[in-house]
Formats: sequence, C-alpha cells, structure tokens
Amino acid sequence: MASESTPVDFTKPLNPTVLKGRTALITGGASGIGAGIVRALAEAGASVIIADINAQVGEKNLSILKSLGHSVRFVQTDVTDWDSQLAAFKLAIQGSENGNIDIVIACAGVGGVSCLMDTPFNAQDPSKDPEPPRGQLKMIDVNLVGTMHTTTLAAHYWRRRGVHVMDDNQLIVVASNIAYFPSSGFPGYSASKMGVRALWKSLRNVPVFAGLFRMNLLAPHIVRSPMTAGLQPILDKQGIPVVEVQDCVACLLRFCCDKSIRSRAVQVNPRGSWFDLCDDLEGFDGSKAFQEHHETETKAVFDLIAPDMTMN
Repeated sequence: MASESTPVDFTKPLNPTVLKGRTALITGGASGIGAGIVRALAEAGASVIIADINAQVGEKNLSILKSLGHSVRFVQTDVTDWDSQLAAFKLAIQGSENGNIDIVIACAGVGGVSCLMDTPFNAQDPSKDPEPPRGQLKMIDVNLVGTMHTTTLAAHYWRRRGVHVMDDNQLIVVASNIAYFPSSGFPGYSASKMGVRALWKSLRNVPVFAGLFRMNLLAPHIVRSPMTAGLQPILDKQGIPVVEVQDCVACLLRFCCDKSIRSRAVQVNPRGSWFDLCDDLEGFDGSKAFQEHHETETKAVFDLIAPDMTMN
C-alpha cells in the first residue's frame, strides 16, 4: 500500500454516487454500527452483503432493505470460524457485477464483563486450580481473530484479482477509543481492540499490497447500540453523552467515498465530533491528538463502569 495520506479533511464535500454499483461486505452488519453502514451504502446504490451470526436480526433487516428496493443479501456468518467467513466472501464475489468485493468493513465485535467478574480473577477458592478466562478470550476471538480472518480473506481475493485501474479496494477495521486509552479492569476488550489497531498499523503500508487496497481504522467512543444497552441507563442518569451510530456511519462513508484517504485512524466522539488521530511516529502514535481532543466524559465513563457492566 501507499504511505499514509495527509490527515482527514472533514470539511471536504462527499460524493456518495461513487458508491453506486460497488459491492460491499460488512461483518457484524445486522446491528449497531454495522447495520448503520449497511443501510447507508445500500441507499447510495451499493450491493451489500450482511455477514452476521444473528440470523433473526439479519433476515429482518434484509427484508426491510429489500422492500425499499435496495440490493442487499444476508449470510449467517461466525467471524471466529474461518470456513464461515470464507463462505461469506465467496457468496459476495459470486453476486458481484465485476467479480470483486470493493469494500470490506470489519464491524463484528462483542463486549464483555470486567475481569473481576470472570475467572480466574474472581475465584472463590484460590487454593484450587484456576479456570481459563473464557469471557476475556471470547472478546479476543470475535474482535481480533475475527478481524484477522476478514483482513486475510480480503487481501487474498484482491491479490488474486490483481491491479485494475478503476478499482478502489478498501478495507476498514473498527477498533475503539479504548485502543488508545485502555480501561482499567477490561483486559480482554482492551487487548482485542488494541490488537485490531496493531493489525491495522502492521498491514497498512505493506509493500506487497501497494496499489491493491487502502486501509483505514475507526476508533469510536462508546456507541449507543445493542452492545451497550446494559451500560446506557447509567450514562443517561449521569448525563454523559455517547456516540450515535449515525456519527460513525458518517465517518465510514467518508472513508468509502474519498479515495485519497489512506492509512488513517479516526476517533469519533460524542456530539458528532471527529478527529484524525495522527497515529504515526510524527503524531506520537496518536497520543498527541488524543490528548488534544480528549473529552472529560472519556475518563468519566471509565470511572463509572462497575465490575458487572458490559463495555461497548
């Protein structure tokens, strides 16, 4: 891939018509951020594949979008299972007008309980042999391993297709602001999202992929979604704002429409606020931008999260 572009210009007008006729595959596309970008891409004229483990919600969304005349397909997909994701990619390619998947967005993710609610950290009898931290490992499997499967498959099919002048292949991974500001007590979630960030940083400028695709990262603050339903009443009571799905969608659309954006990481904050993290050596690996744009609610949220709460 080419080196990083300049920081994202959020004032630049977008032209969603460039998405018409493109094929997009969205993991975790049945709910939350995934469902939001599925709808936005479909409304822009793209052919979209919803790859999600939740068949009930996925089929429901499929029915709604198809009734509106959009080109959408659903395939039940377990992102932790290689063969399951492989089948989703094959389905997407088979239904593509040009035999290509132009846009791949790795949105699938899960939250989880804090380490204090998970063995072996909460073992009642420390004299016994400890159990594996299953709750923490599930987040690693879905959030990180699942994303690694997605990126590997996307890169494979783009390499097999080769370089085409008119292509604008793009891979977008969804991390979290926790990848830049780890939350005490949530090692599994923090490790998984920091792992996604490390994956992006490691792949974005690999020479062998030069010209094949561009890769960007979304790092939202806590998002109002089904994943954060358990935490939302506490945040609302404290008057702490969260990110709305449409704010994440707006940033994802910018990634999709503007082919000049390469190898950038963007944080989405509450109240429709975005900023480029400048996650490179010159920008001190994002720490400088994060500090400059740090919102007081970030720390306030992490201070409020109790051991029995679920992260986004």
